[in-house]
Amino acid sequence: MAFFFYIRLWYISLMQKITVFTDGGARGNPGPSGIGAQFLDEKNVVMTELSEYIGEATNNIAEYTAVKRALEHMETFVADTKAVHVLCKLDSQLVERQLKGESQSLLHDSQYQCENLI
Repeated sequence: MAFFFYIRLWYISLMQKITVFTDGGARGNPGPSGIGAQFLDEKNVVMTELSEYIGEATNNIAEYTAVKRALEHMETFVADTKAVHVLCKLDSQLVERQLKGESQSLLHDSQYQCENLI
């Protein structure tokens, strides 16, 4: 078991590390909504940014959509998405719990299901 652990640590150290800050919000809840994301490399240098108006939505949908769009956007600038260690930082505890499976999502639309995010 210890050998597997060392191999895994070595493999993780070879992976590209990206930190993603995401946020989403709605005016009126629901109301006009937007999302944003910033991508940093392991030296905390900004790689790219993303911002988008998403139409009428609730705060929760906007926060969730920000994470989803950020992961989708990574495919445009990362050569091998399976060789990336991603640290997502967001300010929505509800979305964090939903992504971890600790809280039932009220987002019944299949486009917002957690399985489609990863």
